[in-house]
Amino acid sequence: MNNDEKSRAQKHTKMNILDVAIVLLVLLTALAIWQKDNLAQIFENDRTKSSFAVAFEITAVRYDLVDDLAASTVIYAETEDGFVELGMLLDEPVITLREGAAGSEYAYVDLACTLSCHGILREGALVVDRDLILEVSEQLSVVTETSNLHLQVISITEIH
Repeated sequence: MNNDEKSRAQKHTKMNILDVAIVLLVLLTALAIWQKDNLAQIFENDRTKSSFAVAFEITAVRYDLVDDLAASTVIYAETEDGFVELGMLLDEPVITLREGAAGSEYAYVDLACTLSCHGILREGALVVDRDLILEVSEQLSVVTETSNLHLQVISITEIH
């Protein structure tokens, strides 16, 4: 009978270790779910922001606004936390006169330009800031030091 009791004791000990492992696994899973945002931030901080060229167009703006969009102009976007620097213009805008527009300073034109942004590309969208995500075909309200604009993103490509 002594051998029978020993075998039961050994089986019981093995079950306790398995029980402890399962309980520990459940606790770690619950902790990971509870802290998932912090864990995601830890893993995302390892990814460094890269430079991206964001091509965009602005339709039907007054011709005199073109002077406010010189190369190296900084553009800001509004988020829930206030204004965030979106990026800097890489070049002068390409100007397309609208139908019936004369050479007047009040004529309306379409503009196409490229913006240099820093962020992380995730699933085709550029994450510039926690509250600022750019996607192709997205309409976005932005500001410069002198004007308010509505632009549409055409493409996002990484600058190497």
